[in-house]
This record gives sequence, structure tokens and C-alpha cells, in this order.
Amino acid sequence: MVASGMAAYPANSDGVPFDMSHIYASGNIAADMYCNLTAARTGRILASRLWNATEDPGMKKMLGPAPPHSGAQKEQMK
Repeated sequence: MVASGMAAYPANSDGVPFDMSHIYASGNIAADMYCNLTAARTGRILASRLWNATEDPGMKKMLGPAPPHSGAQKEQMK
């Protein structure tokens, strides 16, 4: 508290200050955008797999609405 001058101190729950080490920038905008897209897509795939793997209504509510099926999956489900 003394170090921050009685103001809010940006730190995680363990008291470790945020240092932006989780931000990656290569200087190549296209490559950075591709990496961001890949990370976002990976998260969506993981959420979709978790949604389909669970029967717990609370878990499904937390994960959000049912993930959309691709055209191939719709044909298989008929």
C-alpha cells in the first residue's frame, strides 16, 4: 500500500504486479493478428467440446448457448 501511494495497485491475487508479459507483439501485424485468431479459435473449440461433453446444466449455462453445428455435422445428425 505504501508503494502505491494509497492508490489501487495493479497486481494479481498473489500480489505479483502486472507486467504485460502475457502480451505478445512481433512487430508483424499480420502475424500477430493470425496468432490472435488462432488463440480465439482454440478457445471456441475447447468451449464447444466441453459443452458437448457435459450433462451438467450449470456448466452448459456457464459455457453459453449450444455451439452451432457445421453443415457436415447437421447431415450426420439426420
